[in-house]
Amino acid sequence: MSRRFILRFIETLLRHRWLHLLPVVGLTLLAIPFLLTPVYISHATIYLQRDNLLETLTAIRLRDTAFGGVTVVSLAQITASEFQALASTEAFASAVIAETDLRDQLNGSSREVEQVLTLYRESLTVAVPADNLIRLELEAERPELAYQLAMATLNAYRAWNINRSIVEGQIAQTFFAELIEPYQRDLAEARDAQRRYLELYPDPAVGNRPVEEVLELTRLQNEVTLLEQRLQDIQDKAEQARLAELQTDRDIDQTYRIIDLPVVPPAPEPIVARLVLATIFPLAGLLVMMIFVFARMAFDRTLLFRIDVYEELALPVLTEVPPARQHLVPAPHSRGRTAPSTPIDDPFTRTATS
Repeated sequence: MSRRFILRFIETLLRHRWLHLLPVVGLTLLAIPFLLTPVYISHATIYLQRDNLLETLTAIRLRDTAFGGVTVVSLAQITASEFQALASTEAFASAVIAETDLRDQLNGSSREVEQVLTLYRESLTVAVPADNLIRLELEAERPELAYQLAMATLNAYRAWNINRSIVEGQIAQTFFAELIEPYQRDLAEARDAQRRYLELYPDPAVGNRPVEEVLELTRLQNEVTLLEQRLQDIQDKAEQARLAELQTDRDIDQTYRIIDLPVVPPAPEPIVARLVLATIFPLAGLLVMMIFVFARMAFDRTLLFRIDVYEELALPVLTEVPPARQHLVPAPHSRGRTAPSTPIDDPFTRTATS
């Protein structure tokens, strides 16, 4: 970092020092209400049970090879993303708020509705402490409200999973039902073809069938067997989809097991923890101040110091205007005339005039 840069930075910073300190002071003042307002946090921990024991023991995960490496995504991370994505939707957030004391604000103006939805989204924190664990934290200014938001979030997520499973089951049943009828028709046509062939070529009274008839009967029988297996497979899948819809509630409760139920927080969050977060405000103000000073330096082409003249114009400095507060050194008298006073010279920190 050159001496010129340091000199220009200090000059720009001190020229309008109070204006530059406004972002720091303003954001620091905003941190005071944040520190003084008590915050209550209610949390819940969910254990995610995998589909089978082998998958649980081997911890099979989804893979992403976007950059040549392998990035693993656990089931907990997928579920955390679902929570965050659902919270950003108006339907899910409204369903949560409808179960709390904030429900009356949903009947207000569009601005009030947007404010309460934003309040819920900002109060929700989703953490992934382990591959099979999800931790939800809901904060509010009242302990009862924090508890209500936590319980409502769990209930809304459970209802969303149940509805999704039911809709998927109904779609699967409809899909299989549409396949069963044409499969039954194809099987009936194959059996009719086999029956007609036997009527045309009955078993001979003496001896065996010709080889051609044996091959054709074998082909017809194989086609009937194949169509019977295909129809049976579709009917089994349709029954599985119907049973899955009936036991949706049990499957959801088995997949998402709540280990720590939300409780009413007995005390607010310690002020020490909030103090750490409050330091973000003055640091952000300091960052804004630095950006503003650097921007002014970039657009300021004024020649402030002798070193600016040397580097910008590559010209010698003939003379300089002394600062207003600088004391002049009296020169000795010569032939009854007073010589002009000479300022104390600093070749690098004097304002250049030519």
